[in-house]
Amino acid sequence: MFKRIGSMVFCLSLTLLVACSGTEGAQPSKKKAKPRPAPLRRNVLANIRKEHPRLLFTNADQRRIEKLAKSDKFLAELITQLKNNAERMLTERVLEYKSDPSYKKRLMLLGKSRTCLARVSVLAMAYRLTGDKRFFERGRKEMLAVAAFKTWNPDHFLDLSEMCAGMAIGYDWFYDALSKADRTTIRNAIIAKALKPGMKAYDHPKKGKGWWTRCHHNWNMVCNAGQTLGALAIAEDEPDLAEKVVSHAIRSVQNGMTPYKPDGSWHEGPGYWTYGTSFAAVMFSALDSALGSDFGLAKSEGFASTMYFPIYMIWPSISTGIRSFNHADCGTGMGINPVMYWLARKFDSPPCAWFARKVQKSEIERNKQRNKGKYKIRYYGYARLYALSIAWFDERGDASSTDKLPLDVSFSSKAGVMTMRSAWNDEHAIFVGFKGGQNNLGHGHMDVGTFVLSSDGVMWAIDLGGDSYTLPGYWDHKEGGRRWNYYRLASKSHNTLVIGSKLQHVKNSTSKVLDFSSKPDHVHAVVDMSNAYRGQAKKVLRGVTMPGRKAVLIQDEITN
Repeated sequence: MFKRIGSMVFCLSLTLLVACSGTEGAQPSKKKAKPRPAPLRRNVLANIRKEHPRLLFTNADQRRIEKLAKSDKFLAELITQLKNNAERMLTERVLEYKSDPSYKKRLMLLGKSRTCLARVSVLAMAYRLTGDKRFFERGRKEMLAVAAFKTWNPDHFLDLSEMCAGMAIGYDWFYDALSKADRTTIRNAIIAKALKPGMKAYDHPKKGKGWWTRCHHNWNMVCNAGQTLGALAIAEDEPDLAEKVVSHAIRSVQNGMTPYKPDGSWHEGPGYWTYGTSFAAVMFSALDSALGSDFGLAKSEGFASTMYFPIYMIWPSISTGIRSFNHADCGTGMGINPVMYWLARKFDSPPCAWFARKVQKSEIERNKQRNKGKYKIRYYGYARLYALSIAWFDERGDASSTDKLPLDVSFSSKAGVMTMRSAWNDEHAIFVGFKGGQNNLGHGHMDVGTFVLSSDGVMWAIDLGGDSYTLPGYWDHKEGGRRWNYYRLASKSHNTLVIGSKLQHVKNSTSKVLDFSSKPDHVHAVVDMSNAYRGQAKKVLRGVTMPGRKAVLIQDEITN
């Protein structure tokens, strides 16, 4: 039992019980030798599909969707909303080469890139499903304008990558309708403004701009996906270049897949899980549809389980808005998430398919409420991949699909995240998110020991999320860095301990889960947070318990 020292108790007008126990932490493991990079693959284009479209949504996929839409009302609604948004896009101003004004001292085109991806994919999908030439002409106009941009900004490779993804999808899905001259213009832009800068990064990864080829976070998947789509789209005209790009991307993305080990969780939080995993799915799906194989990438350790990470991060009160345990720089929303459909089909998971539809239905209804009864695709959110929720749609599963899932989970990522709940499919259920982990992670906050809490549809304890990325020193993660001067990022803004008005440590702040136990009528977890409070206390433990699944107790033990 914990001693009653420094106790913090949150009462939900329910009976509170104290029940937590701990064990000694594991010994630190010895350093392992760095793994060598995987060898480049040869002849990756040997089985390439000759005809277009071949990326993500083939003619066979289209026939499946058109047939299913006749019997599935929700899929039919998704298609209707797609057409409505395509109609809206007909009157919008074509993209112009202008930097994001929030970034005063450098070029930033990410907003333009995401708008391009959203518009082109929606217009191309609408054209394929309706044959309406207006959608083709508007998409063509957008693509030619983007092709004329001076640069797609390789200095911030995300800009280039999402732009390339949108242009590749448009080139592939509009292929038969485009004139030879238009194909040449768009293809040359993809090569000069995306693939050649990509090859420079792959060939010289240690010379500044190629760092994303070796990193272990969302950038890796997004950038490799953009390169893969671009190369596969134009492969018949530039086979040697396409071969090299795809082979490098297959090798590089294995770095990005490592954080999924061992259980599919993600250290950057649920928002960045959505970002990275969505583009991993885009890449693997394109490889499958164009080449007939993803070369075993989807079999990477932990990836088959990653669909459960967002399911466990979502708060129960979904009808009042999608909210997640948004640790790190993430916002609370999860939004429309087509990747869940792809994961459900790839790994044969009806619960995942049902969850995807549930979240999407809720998001569409709330979007309509904000926009006078009309659903409006947001270009900057994950709804920019809206067309893929049709391409990957999965009609399986129902509310009972989650009944067999455990109520609680303790993920083994560096973030050390746990969630507990009193029930599935009950919007008034008790929900607790709790984390140990460490602070010196990409997008990390000083949030060791923080928790979020909801009950009866009310969010009693929340996380404020990240701040503006344009703030001076925002990416200065080192101990004492300017990042920690900002309230939202420092420990004082999180639901954790502050001892003597001091901040948590950043370096060597790993806080281990000492004990996690989940039973039908009881769940508890204990985290040793002592490393984050070095010099402030000798030992700091935090326990969270949900006795009888009718109450929540957060209790701390502080020694010396």
